[in-house]
Amino acid sequence: MIRSIRKRHKVIWIALAFLLPSLFVAALALRHEEPRNDGVPAVASEGAR
Repeated sequence: MIRSIRKRHKVIWIALAFLLPSLFVAALALRHEEPRNDGVPAVASEGAR
């Protein structure tokens, strides 16, 4: 019984080691760009005072 649990535990950890980083990279690649509001006028900065 212990051997089967250890084997399942090892398989789950190996799967997570590959899935989590790949899902993270996919989420970064597929995310939307930041929304832009063209109705708001741009404010020119005058530098540090």
